[in-house]
Amino acid sequence: MRFSLRSVALLAATSLLAATGAHAGTVVLGSPGIIANAPSAEYLNPTGAGNVLTDSAVDYSLQVPGQYQINRQFSAPQPNNLVGTSGTGTYTFQDTYVLSVPVAAAGDVLTATLNLSDIFNISNLQVRMYGFAQGTPLPGATVGAIPAGAVTPIPWTGFATGQNSLTLNFSAIPAGSYYLDIRGSVTGTAGGSYLAALNVAPVPLPAALPLLVSGLGLLGLRRRRAN
Repeated sequence: MRFSLRSVALLAATSLLAATGAHAGTVVLGSPGIIANAPSAEYLNPTGAGNVLTDSAVDYSLQVPGQYQINRQFSAPQPNNLVGTSGTGTYTFQDTYVLSVPVAAAGDVLTATLNLSDIFNISNLQVRMYGFAQGTPLPGATVGAIPAGAVTPIPWTGFATGQNSLTLNFSAIPAGSYYLDIRGSVTGTAGGSYLAALNVAPVPLPAALPLLVSGLGLLGLRRRRAN
């Protein structure tokens, strides 16, 4: 049986993201019938004159607890750089996933890519996350700084030297809408890909809260008996 280089690359990258969850979903671009098939917004710079925003108008409602996988693949290098993406290095794309979280949650995002030298590679991959509580008007995707008013912002974070994966951890985020931004430079002659595993879990109740509720219930019962 013969495998293409791209198939081997995706298989190897997928092995970096093994996990289990109460609810599983997959976000795979170009695959119909899956839970989602596009980032909510994508920035490119195909002409070098300025950024081009493609907005799919698709936002993703997450179940909590839940586990979600994103698989993003590029079939060719993208030599032009995004405009106004301050920070370290240059970038040829930025994908934005808008995620709706119905309850307070905690979790993490594990992102990985496969480096096959100049053949199949995304260099300088970085991830950030920020959100807005329910009822707050959303500012829309941006390649610039995190907008004012964002809750629990996690700034751009890149791979450590010699690593091809990173994890962002978040805790006690309120219910609301969250922006997961992933950017990098596709430099492989056959393109490149990244995968991300998003895990969300409900924030546990404080240890003393069940005791407090039980105590209030007992007081109420005693009052009823006294009456």
